[in-house]
Amino acid sequence: MILLLWASLAWGEAQFTQLEEGDVAPFAGRLLNDEAISKLLVDQQLAGDECQIAVDYELDIAMAQWSYRMSIQELTLEGKIERSEALVESQKEQIVYLQQQVKPAKPFIWITTGFIVGTLSSLGIYHSVKD
Repeated sequence: MILLLWASLAWGEAQFTQLEEGDVAPFAGRLLNDEAISKLLVDQQLAGDECQIAVDYELDIAMAQWSYRMSIQELTLEGKIERSEALVESQKEQIVYLQQQVKPAKPFIWITTGFIVGTLSSLGIYHSVKD
């Protein structure tokens, strides 16, 4: 309808007159009966509705694709978080185990052993050189 009005503005001033069957048109142009005008109006409305339906359909498809991708990303993230938490828990258990396995060194044993070995070696060398 708007296109029809714009087209008439581009070509000149719109003219309108009521005609009865058999009357002569007072100007050159297109003659439309009431059904044709109704059809133009309905077609214009249908075109707008079809456009809105197409836009809504494409928008719904885009939203569904976005929602699908988002859910995949959320599931992937949840899996990675669970894996990290399991890894951290495993590492904590390993640290506790290793801390329990650590036994402090006993320096008394090493010092005593070193003294005995050194003394015996010195005595052995002394007796072998003396004879």
